[in-house]
Amino acid sequence: MRIKALPLILLSGVFLGQYVRAAEPQQLAETQPGAEVITQKKIDSTAQPASDTGVNKEDAVAHQSDIVGLQALLEDELKRTATTAYTVNVSGYGAVGAAYTQPHIWSADNITNNAPPSYDDQFSFITPYAGLNFTGNLREDPKDEYDLKYTLMTYFTGTTVYLLDANLEWDLLTTKNTFERFFTLNTVVGQQQYLFGADNQATEDQRPTIAVAQYLYRYGMEGLALGRDIGVKFNTGFFNSVDNFTGVNVAKVALSLAAYNGQGANTLDAAGSQKKDLSGKIIFTPWGDKYFSDLGQLSFGASAWWRGFDFRNGQGGDSINLYGAQIQWLKKPFLLTGEWVDENNVRHTTATGPQVNSQSWVGTFFYTPTALPDWQPLVRFDYFNPNTADNTPAIEADKTTTVTAGFNWFFYQTEPLSRRPYPIAETNRVIKFQLNYIWRFESNASGQTFNQLGKNQLLALLFFNF
Repeated sequence: MRIKALPLILLSGVFLGQYVRAAEPQQLAETQPGAEVITQKKIDSTAQPASDTGVNKEDAVAHQSDIVGLQALLEDELKRTATTAYTVNVSGYGAVGAAYTQPHIWSADNITNNAPPSYDDQFSFITPYAGLNFTGNLREDPKDEYDLKYTLMTYFTGTTVYLLDANLEWDLLTTKNTFERFFTLNTVVGQQQYLFGADNQATEDQRPTIAVAQYLYRYGMEGLALGRDIGVKFNTGFFNSVDNFTGVNVAKVALSLAAYNGQGANTLDAAGSQKKDLSGKIIFTPWGDKYFSDLGQLSFGASAWWRGFDFRNGQGGDSINLYGAQIQWLKKPFLLTGEWVDENNVRHTTATGPQVNSQSWVGTFFYTPTALPDWQPLVRFDYFNPNTADNTPAIEADKTTTVTAGFNWFFYQTEPLSRRPYPIAETNRVIKFQLNYIWRFESNASGQTFNQLGKNQLLALLFFNF
């Protein structure tokens, strides 16, 4: 209330002062007959006109420019007061789907020794899920730094409710006051996504398939793990520049560093545990400030993840080290994403255990004809070798390759409110139907690769987001 009344009081005082000042000469003329009072200079053909306040600049208590400046100052103060108010944004999502596995005679593959002679078709429902997202600002200022945002994401499946993201994001250095700032910085504290992995952090436009990459299942990022952990992350951006068409500032080099407690989602740190997870990622977008150029959305990335790092002994101990590289080129109408992941478990399960390495290759190619696609056909290749260090026939038989073909059909969506020149697409109020067919290829002890028809799947999913 005080803030709203302040502009009215100040403006009233200014105009009242002008009125009293203008009336003084007339009052003197009436009270002192014969006295010569000069209130205005003679106006000739070369004189400047009076200001629109009715008072000469020489005699005015406040110039018109002063009043305009004061009004702008007060309006800016009111705007800042309004934008610093707490905000709450609510959105939701959900999905329901089905899976079908075709009938098959196992002996035709000559690949699985212990399989039954026949395999009946199976039809099952994909576990439905839904959730609500709460985001907003605890502090937001159009000029000063240190904006504070919060995120609370829930995940419902069956009769269980999980927390996904539950964190605070604090902006320390932004481009708010400095045009094309060389260095930006913010931090995220709380439960958040694992920093490692492009497929784990992919948005709608980057990972359009129903199933995630095989290496995510391998490293416990799916299921109850939900691909999240509790920790702190720092995001920095270097060589910020502005895209001339969109007016958005883009960091050509983005670097993120994170430390997690290593216990997974919704789990506090174990008592007395000295082992933590450390992770880092760097993304290079050389033409990020040229959104409409052919290479404007081409980016390269590298990431590392040290799981179970023992701070007490200052060494990895029985940690699992993961390294990855990625490439993304989201230039419509053709979009391409690729990722390579290498796991290096030096100690395996015991201090003297064998070394175990694994590798994964994931590539997705899809077509998006318009800015907001109605029809998005796609194909994905996903190779996973759980142990590259052992080439014995028994180990070689564990290699798995999946090929996914299908489409996404967006039959209700709205234009996003803002455009960003880096490869993340905003889509509001979406209803999307997905249909994927997955071919699964496995190797036998002789090194031959066969299509496991009994494991091929037809997946359908209806997803909504509002």
